[in-house]
Amino acid sequence: MIPGKVLRIGIPDGRVHTLLDDAGAAPDGIVVHDRVVYWTTMGAPLTDPATPGEAGQDFSRRNGGVHALGLDGGT
Repeated sequence: MIPGKVLRIGIPDGRVHTLLDDAGAAPDGIVVHDRVVYWTTMGAPLTDPATPGEAGQDFSRRNGGVHALGLDGGT
């Protein structure tokens, strides 16, 4: 997966199409229902510079969200 993008992959040809270039901070879950793509973002974490990697990221702040986009790229 390319971080931060919502992509569509064509079934017949496997071609990758970008639906959205910026999916927000820390995109996490994704589902398609009735030709609408829904995804969640965990938001921007607080980072502890003394702790490297994912262990130093704190996602307890409530700054994420739920987002939607039509499969054709429209809202």
